[in-house]
Amino acid sequence: LALGAYVLASLPLAILFAVNHQFRHVFFNLSSHYRAKLVKPRTVHVGDSITAGGGHWSFLLSSMPFDSINLAGDGYTTRQIAGQVRRALLYQPKVVVIMAGANDILGGDFREQEVVDGYIYIAKLFAGKPSQCLVTLPTKLRDPSQTETVELLNGRLSDILLEMGCLVVDLNPD
Repeated sequence: LALGAYVLASLPLAILFAVNHQFRHVFFNLSSHYRAKLVKPRTVHVGDSITAGGGHWSFLLSSMPFDSINLAGDGYTTRQIAGQVRRALLYQPKVVVIMAGANDILGGDFREQEVVDGYIYIAKLFAGKPSQCLVTLPTKLRDPSQTETVELLNGRLSDILLEMGCLVVDLNPD
């Protein structure tokens, strides 16, 4: 009788877990957060909607289900992502994966130097920290007129970030 009541009570949560991506993401991210109090996460992901949309990255990057935490948020700019990096470093992960810049470009008041300065600030946050900085450069956007902006920005960022000790990934095909 007790087992039947347990199964009956658990069924709605199991169905929600099975059909709702956002519910699973929140569950695994929250579980990873509490696990991080005992075992440092392998990766913490920060960034904009591209990173947030990846959900719980552990399943894509590791065999451990609670080995990453995703702090990314929709619409975040480089300045906001710098705050995420400060929070990410508190977890002392092996790697902080960063993707920023697309929303700065899309915002309409794009200032390349502000984005570059934001990334320099982010890279400096890693000084003396055990975590590795891994930056995924902004991807080309749907609007072809912004392709040159992304390419110029990425050219500047890549050299600066590599010099500052970050790993850099460029997802843009040549």
